[in-house]
Amino acid sequence: MIPPTDKQLLVATKLYWLKQLRILAIFLVAAYGALILAVRSPLYESIALRPLPPDEYYEKARHLPGLQEFFIIGNHDNRLHAWLFNPSNSKLLVIVHHGNAGNILHRLYLTNAVMGCGAAVLLYDYRGYGKSSGKPSLAGLSDDGLSVYEFARSKLGFAEHSIVNFGESIGTGVACQVASMKPSAGLILQSAVGSLPRVAQAGITWLNIIPEPLFPAPHFDNVEQIKQVHVPVLMFHGTSDHVVPFEHSKLIFANCNEPKQLILVSQAGHNDMPCDSREYREALCQFLNSLARKLPLH
Repeated sequence: MIPPTDKQLLVATKLYWLKQLRILAIFLVAAYGALILAVRSPLYESIALRPLPPDEYYEKARHLPGLQEFFIIGNHDNRLHAWLFNPSNSKLLVIVHHGNAGNILHRLYLTNAVMGCGAAVLLYDYRGYGKSSGKPSLAGLSDDGLSVYEFARSKLGFAEHSIVNFGESIGTGVACQVASMKPSAGLILQSAVGSLPRVAQAGITWLNIIPEPLFPAPHFDNVEQIKQVHVPVLMFHGTSDHVVPFEHSKLIFANCNEPKQLILVSQAGHNDMPCDSREYREALCQFLNSLARKLPLH
């Protein structure tokens, strides 16, 4: 048997490594495709949305002074559970579009802060949250926000320019969208997301290899959406927020139309905004009072 020449060995080696590279390329393409499928699967939505059902504290909360309970008919006949607080008969209404987890029971601290400034508050749960019917979905969040806005106008009798949209976390995407589509008095964003893909990529580094357009809609791209908002904007964000870093709010704020204000709350995280602090209350009340002064007296 004649041993292979150096040239033959070199060719065989090249062919071997080309074969290995092809196998590696096929594996990487398959892994990348599987990653995209995972991001676009129901798994992504189940991670993004974490509703909680009602518990025994709901009944206790129903007896709070000034609370009125409603079920708002939304798209696909979903019944959206809502609480209205307006003990002072205010003409200025703040609609709270809450974050991705829990339910309205966990937003009573926001109610106290807003009512402390003399404004009325409308808390509601998205479909599938709390007592609201339907299945939770990212696509349904903005539809629910628009349904609640229309309810506030047509059923509760609040004028369009007396409504303030207050968004928290993922709810800032809903608040921005409603404020860009419907007339209102102002917009408040707390712990705002720049966009859902940005949040996902910041939390899981390897998701950065997936372009934003390949993430499932809606993206809640507040950095772009805020350009379509033409009412006064107040923003709060904690400097110790590790879920949605405050750089998200800075990006949004840079694109906000005037007048605008960004309050960076020292050492506050994503879920522990000190709404009872002097700094928070003064900024919130000054903002809401400035809007209330613009309302007609009758």
